[in-house]
Amino acid sequence: MTLSVGTRCVSFFMALVAATLLASCALPVEQYRNGSDNRTWGNESWQVDRTASGATFTAQATFQTPPGLVEIPVSIDQAITVRHVQGSVTLSVPQPGVNGSIIAMLCDQDGNAIAAVKMQQFGDGTATVPIDATLASGLPVTSLQLQYYVDMPGTQVVTMSIQLD
Repeated sequence: MTLSVGTRCVSFFMALVAATLLASCALPVEQYRNGSDNRTWGNESWQVDRTASGATFTAQATFQTPPGLVEIPVSIDQAITVRHVQGSVTLSVPQPGVNGSIIAMLCDQDGNAIAAVKMQQFGDGTATVPIDATLASGLPVTSLQLQYYVDMPGTQVVTMSIQLD
């Protein structure tokens, strides 16, 4: 069966319309930003993965010497409003006979704490603190800052994984 020129044109036009509609309904592509640095006290890295519903923030820092207060700026592609925070912070001490002590905070551009923990680990081992909070009114976030306070000698590794929705 052969189609008339008019029928073929209509079929082609409908295919173009369907393709355009499907493309406009596609989910947004995830975006991410990351950073890392070797420091005199050890090293640190972070990453922010953006999705349609919010962002996931992950970070890791290894402290070889106690630096006191460390502030690390974290850039994000576009502002988000945080209504729910969920995740965990882990402190690992890989050396026998060494104790760990750390304050870890994820703050917004104004210094408001989004997630914060004070952790101690006596001897080698690992401890994890879960984080789960709902904010009554959304917190507009245009940038993040990671803060650590470490005053104990010896190797300590802190890992943070926080979902911001």
